[in-house]
Amino acid sequence: MATIRSCLGLDDLVDVLDLLKRCGFAETRWYDLGLRLGLLKRTLDVIEKNHPHDVSRCMTECLSQWLGRADNVDSRGGANLGSLSDALRSMNETAVAEKLKHDVLINIFNNRHTVLSQSLCDSVSIAWLLYAERMLTQEAVSRVVSASPSIPNQREALLTAVKEAVQTDPNSLHTFANVLCTMSTNVSLGQAILDDIRKYFCTPEADAVPVMVKDHNVVADDSTSTADETNTIQSESSSTITDSLSSQPSSQDECSLTNVTLLHSIVEEMKIDEAEEHIKTYKTELKEFYRSIRVSLCLEKRFDSVFHLQSETVTFIFDWEPEEHMLEDIKDILSKVSGKLLIIKYIETSTSISVTCSFPFSDVGFTVLRMIENIHILMGQGLKKLTIGNLTLWRRQDVRLKELKEKNNDLLQDTEGISYVILEEAEYKLRDVISSKEKEIFELKQEISMIPMTAVNEDVIEVHSKYCPMKFELRVYPHDHDGDNHMVYATPVLVSQDSFVSDVIDLLCNSYSLEYDPRLYGLFLHDDQQLPSGMSMWDYLDDSFPGYQDTLVLHMIHKPIIVSLETEADSIATISVDFSQPSVVVKEILCRRYGCRYHNQYGLKYEGLMLNLQKSLHNQGVLEEERILLVVMDDSDILPAFPMKDLLTRKDSAFASMECEAGSTESFALVEDDCNIWDEGPDSEHNIRFKKTNELVVVGATFNKLVERITSVTDHDIEFVKAFLLTYQSYATPDKLLRKLVERYNVVRPSGTSLEEFSQMRQTIQARVINALRLWVEYGVEFKYNVTLQDNILHFISSVLVLDHPRFCRPLRTNILSIRGLIQKRNVRRFRDPMPPAKLPANPGSVLSVFDFDPEEIARQLTLIDFSLFAKIKPAELLNQAWQKPKYRARAQNILQLVDRMNNLTLWVASTILFQKDIKQRAKRIQGFIQICNHLHLMNNFCTLMALLNGLAHHSINRLTKTFGKLDRVLHKRLNELQEMARPDDNFKLLREHLKKASNSCIPYLQLYMSDLAFLDNCSPNFHKDNLINFSKFRLIYHQIRDLILRQDKSYNFEEVPALQESLLKFAFLDDDTLYEVSLQREPRDDKKVIP
Repeated sequence: MATIRSCLGLDDLVDVLDLLKRCGFAETRWYDLGLRLGLLKRTLDVIEKNHPHDVSRCMTECLSQWLGRADNVDSRGGANLGSLSDALRSMNETAVAEKLKHDVLINIFNNRHTVLSQSLCDSVSIAWLLYAERMLTQEAVSRVVSASPSIPNQREALLTAVKEAVQTDPNSLHTFANVLCTMSTNVSLGQAILDDIRKYFCTPEADAVPVMVKDHNVVADDSTSTADETNTIQSESSSTITDSLSSQPSSQDECSLTNVTLLHSIVEEMKIDEAEEHIKTYKTELKEFYRSIRVSLCLEKRFDSVFHLQSETVTFIFDWEPEEHMLEDIKDILSKVSGKLLIIKYIETSTSISVTCSFPFSDVGFTVLRMIENIHILMGQGLKKLTIGNLTLWRRQDVRLKELKEKNNDLLQDTEGISYVILEEAEYKLRDVISSKEKEIFELKQEISMIPMTAVNEDVIEVHSKYCPMKFELRVYPHDHDGDNHMVYATPVLVSQDSFVSDVIDLLCNSYSLEYDPRLYGLFLHDDQQLPSGMSMWDYLDDSFPGYQDTLVLHMIHKPIIVSLETEADSIATISVDFSQPSVVVKEILCRRYGCRYHNQYGLKYEGLMLNLQKSLHNQGVLEEERILLVVMDDSDILPAFPMKDLLTRKDSAFASMECEAGSTESFALVEDDCNIWDEGPDSEHNIRFKKTNELVVVGATFNKLVERITSVTDHDIEFVKAFLLTYQSYATPDKLLRKLVERYNVVRPSGTSLEEFSQMRQTIQARVINALRLWVEYGVEFKYNVTLQDNILHFISSVLVLDHPRFCRPLRTNILSIRGLIQKRNVRRFRDPMPPAKLPANPGSVLSVFDFDPEEIARQLTLIDFSLFAKIKPAELLNQAWQKPKYRARAQNILQLVDRMNNLTLWVASTILFQKDIKQRAKRIQGFIQICNHLHLMNNFCTLMALLNGLAHHSINRLTKTFGKLDRVLHKRLNELQEMARPDDNFKLLREHLKKASNSCIPYLQLYMSDLAFLDNCSPNFHKDNLINFSKFRLIYHQIRDLILRQDKSYNFEEVPALQESLLKFAFLDDDTLYEVSLQREPRDDKKVIP
C-alpha cells in the first residue's frame, strides 16, 4: 500500500468544523463518521461518555482525535480531506462530500487569485493549453485572445474563464495547475496551487506502481530471460492483459521479411545476447538481398504491416519495367525523399510499377512537405503520379491529360510535354489536409467508442489537434567522415501540441537516417542549453510570435573528457565535447583555453599515441572521462609557422583615399593594420598617444590599439567602447573590425604568466569582445544590408562562441536574426502615468477631415508618427555627413526620410491655409496651426514644431497681412513667442536652451545636430600627421550622437487614432512656386480688395 503523508493537524480543527457545517453535514452522525475515519469504537464511546447529550462537543472531540491520527486513522488514508470525503461517501453523504471538495478548491483558487492576476505570464498560451485539455471552450479562449494587447486584460479574461470552469468542475483546478507547471515562467504559481491541493487531498507516493508495470519491470531486470520465457510470462498474465493482447497482432505477425524492428526491441529489452549476432548478420544479408533481387520478384508480396488506424498510405507510380530495376533502387529513392519515414507495404504492376508505402498517421503534414521539397528527385526517376491517401499531390502532364480525357474530352487544352508540379490542385488541398484528417479520426473515434476498450487502444487513434511549423538545424557527422565534412540541415517540421522533445529527436533521426542511436542526441538552444527529453515542444513555443521562433539544434549530447598540457602538470581540466566531431575542433578549444598562438603547431595525444585530427574521438576509441594531452608536434608533422610580424609589415602609409563630391578628396583613410593585434607590441608613442589630465585620455592611436583598448582587462571604459563603435566607420570597414575582434578573442598567453592568471585574463578579454560585439550589432545600421557580415558573426557564434561561452550566444544571435526579420523582438515600453484618452470629435460625420479633431489630438498623432521615424535613425547615419554626400546617402535613409517629411509638412501647412478662399477661413486655419504648435511645444516635439513654424513663416503665408490681421490677439502673441524661440540667431541659442531643459519624451530639431556634426567633421582631419587615428575628434562626434540617440529611448504614451494618422500621412500640398501664385490670388499686391 502506498505510504500516506498526513496533511492536516490540530491547528486545522476549526477550519474542518466550519467546512462540514457549510456543507450541511448533520452533527448527529458524528459517531458513524468517526468509525469510517478509522477511530476505534472504544475511543468514540469514551467521547460519548464524557460529553453526554452534547452532540456538538462530541463532533469536535471526534475530529480532534482524527486530526491527531489516533487509532487506525493512517490505515484509512490519514488526516486529510481526501479521506474525509471518502468517509462521507461511504455514509451515502455524497452531496456533502462533493460540496466539501468544491468549496475547498474554490477557496484555494480565490486565495491565489491576487497573485495570479499580478504574475501570470503568457495568458494566451495557457488558454490554448487548457482548451487542448478540454477545460476551456473555444469561446472562452477567444475572449482571452481578443482582450486587447493589454496583458492585465488578458490575465483577467483567463482567470474569469478558469474560475467558471472550476466552479463547474472543481477537479479542473488540478488541470490548471499542471498546465502552469509546464511553463517555466509560471511553474512557481502552478506548484503553489498543487501544494495547496496536496495539503488537503493527499496523493499516493511515487512508489505506488501498477501491477502490470511491476510485472514488466521484473521481466526487464532478468538478464537471463529468453524469447521462450516471453510466451510463458504472457500466458501467466492476468485475464485482462491476455484479452487485450489477443486483439493485437503478435510479434510474429508484426515482423516481416524486411522489418524485424519489433523482434530486435524484444531482444534488447530481454538482454538476449546470443540473438544480437544473428540479428546483425540478418541485417547484413538483408542489404545484399535488396541489391540483388529484382522488382519483378517482389510484386504483390507483403513487406510490412502497420495498424490501419495508425497509418496513412503514399503511392508512387513509376514509368518502369519490372525487370529493369532492383529492390535497392526503390529503397534508395524512398530514403532520399523521406529518410526512414516510409515503410513499403507492397509493389504492384500493370503498365507501370506502383509502390505503396505507409507512414505514421500523425506525420501527414510533415510527409506532404517532404514530398513537395523532393519532388524533383522523384521526377528524375520517372515518376508518373504521387498520391497521399486520397490526395493526388503530383501527376505528370500526359497522365493528367489522360485522366481528364476519360472525364470529359472538352477539358483538353494545349499542352507542352511534361509539366512541373501540379500545384493548382495541391495548393488548396494542403491547407485543409490536417483538418480533414482530424475530422476523419473524430468519426472513427465515435465508432470505436462503442467497442470495448480492451479491444482497441485509444492511444492508437490519438490525433494532434494543433500544429505549429518549426525549423531544426542538424549538426551531425557520419561514422566514417574525413575532416570537417559534417552535415547541416535546416528542415521544417510540423510539431503537434502533444509532441515531446524525445518524439522530435526520434523523428529527425529516422527521417535523415542518422547512424548513431537517437538516445545519444539532444535538442539544444543556440546557447547549447539542452531541452529535457520529456519536455513538451509546446512549452518551447511562444504563442505571441509563433512564426518567429529561432531554430533548434540537433547534435550529439556532449560527454566529459579530461584535458591538460603535456608540459604542465597543473593544467588539468574537464570539458564536455561532441565525440562525433573531428578531433581538430577539440584541439582548437584547447588552444584557445591555454593561449596557444599558432594552432597548427599543436596536436592531441591519447594513451601515448597522436590522434588523427581529421577523425572523431569516437572513431579513434577515446573513452568518456579519459585524459587527452595538448602537445607540440614535431617539425616534420606541421607546416612552417613564423611570427605574424615577420610575414606581414605594417603599411602605415597605405591608406585608401576616398573621393568627395565636387571632385575633391578628403583624408578619409582606411587604416591597413595588417599585423595581428597580438603583434602590435606594448603601448608606445608610435601606436597610441594620450592627453594627461586627471586620467589618461586617448588622443590618437592605431586601429589595433583602439580595439585593444575597448577590450582591455584593466582600463575598460564603456563610454570609450561606445564612442569607438559609433564612429569607427570613419576610418575602417565593418569586415576589418570583425577580423580584429576575432583576433583579440584568441588570447595569447604571455610568457611567465601562470595558468591561473592567464585564465582570468582570457575570460575577461573574451567577455569584453563579446560585449563589444553585442553593442556593435545593436548600434550598427551597417548590419541591415551586409548579409556577409551577418553570416560571419553567426559562424563565429556557432563554431567558436558556443564551445567557449555558450550562455552569451542566444542574445547575440537573436539580435542578428531580428535584423534579418527572422525573429521579432518584443519592445514593451512601460509608462508610469496612464495613457490619456483620445480627444475624438463629438459628432463625427461620415467623412472626417484633420481639422474636425481637437488641436491637441492632432499634435499627439503628429508626434507619434514623427517619433517613429526619429527612433529609426542609427548612429552610423550621422557620420561623415552621410545625409548630404551622394556616396553615403544609402547609409542615411532614415535621416533623409525624416527630413523629407518635415519639408512636406512645411508645404502642407502653407497649402492648407491657401486652399481656403475666404479670409476668415484662412485666419481660422492659421489659428488652428498656432494651437497645434503650442501643444507640440508642450510635448517637446521640436522637430515637428519647427516644420509647422516654417510653414507659417513661408514667404507665401508671411505676406498675408490682411489674414494675419484677423487673428485672435492671444494666439497671435503666442505665435510671435514661438517664432522668437525658433530664431536662428546665435546658432539657435534659445531653441538649444529649451531643448536642454526637455527631460521627458522629446523629438529634437534634427537640423541642430546635423549642423554641429558637419562642423566637427570639417574642422579637423580624421588622422594626425603620424597617421594615428584622431580619436579626440571622434569622441566629440560621439557625444553629439549619443545625446540624440538617448532621446530615442523615451517614447510617447499616446493612443493611436488610425483615421487621423492616415490623413496626416497622406496629404496634398503645392510646390513653392505654385504656393506663391495662389498667395497672390488670395491677397494681390496692387489691390486692397481681398479675393474671396
